[in-house]
Amino acid sequence: LQAEGCSTECESDICIKNFAIIQIHHDYCFDDEVPTVLEAEFHDYEGPCAEHNCVIYRKRDPSKPDCPDSVCTTGTTGAGNAAYVGLIADGCASDCSAASCVSNYRILRSEHDTCDEEVLEKNAEEGIHSFEEVCKEQTCNVWHEEDPDQLECVEDAGEETSSVGAVNGAAVAAVSMIMAIAAVAL
Repeated sequence: LQAEGCSTECESDICIKNFAIIQIHHDYCFDDEVPTVLEAEFHDYEGPCAEHNCVIYRKRDPSKPDCPDSVCTTGTTGAGNAAYVGLIADGCASDCSAASCVSNYRILRSEHDTCDEEVLEKNAEEGIHSFEEVCKEQTCNVWHEEDPDQLECVEDAGEETSSVGAVNGAAVAAVSMIMAIAAVAL
């Protein structure tokens, strides 16, 4: 994505394919399965690649509770943005065990994983990643009844598979191979 200049224009086949690979992992995988740099830099490509954005949900962790329902309200008083401010104000960056930290993290996780990109302000959209490690015991499942085990990236829940979905199989295979190589290297 960087080498191809996809952060300014995301129309080439290579940009679309690589954005799909990054999005699949950002959205589907657990936080500790995705490199921190990928988690953070993904958001640099959401705007330019918005036309190729698709709906894919985080996989379910049976050991975690369900997240609260998202409300997807915008502005500084929106649930996700307010939860992010609460995480900072309550000192959750160093200890996420307080009830207010748990509640705010779960609200932010729900809003981040289910709402349109425009709902969260940039600091909350990207800032959640700075809380993922310290709040990993407080994480929750964002459950989607439409397709809880979906592994195919589609542009919109009501549309047929798009060109983004067409590269999904190759993207999943490529990233699975990369992740396996990385695991062996560790």
